[in-house]
Amino acid sequence: MRDGDGPAWERMVHLYTPLIYYWCRRAELSRDESEDVTQDVFRTVAQSFGGFRREGQRSTFRGWLRTIFKSRVVDFVRGNADRPGGQGGTDALLRLNNIPDDDANGEDANGEADPDVQELFGRVLQLIQAEFSDLAWQAFWLTAVDGRSSQDVADQLGMTAGAVRQAKYRILRRTREEMGDVE
Repeated sequence: MRDGDGPAWERMVHLYTPLIYYWCRRAELSRDESEDVTQDVFRTVAQSFGGFRREGQRSTFRGWLRTIFKSRVVDFVRGNADRPGGQGGTDALLRLNNIPDDDANGEDANGEADPDVQELFGRVLQLIQAEFSDLAWQAFWLTAVDGRSSQDVADQLGMTAGAVRQAKYRILRRTREEMGDVE
């Protein structure tokens, strides 16, 4: 994306738009407001992406994106304060406080899987599935998602347990590459 690669930008927009919409819903924005804020977030990302630096474990793209999102929501609320039906003051603060803090491990405050991370994970899996054979994907799915043993899956698919583990490893590695800093 730093080099202006169109497909990289499209991939980022495809992966992170649902996440930003989720944050908008958590901030109790309307559909139209969510579209405006999402557009503002991506405009800011495009203008300042060259300044993003991953420094240390707490410096994540998702955290940076969330910071931009919160800033755009504040700007949006301030910019619409004089419009009829707008909300401000305590109500606006409560809306902003509904946006969860960044949690790099992909869990919400209750230790449950964070829905925004689940959505992102699902989109990544859809995106990369075509890169792997059906047999490798099936081996991955049965072990990583269904939780079955490598030997059980190997017996079912006519593979060796090592081949099953290798397929799982390759797909998980590719998933991590695509998701970046989300664990």
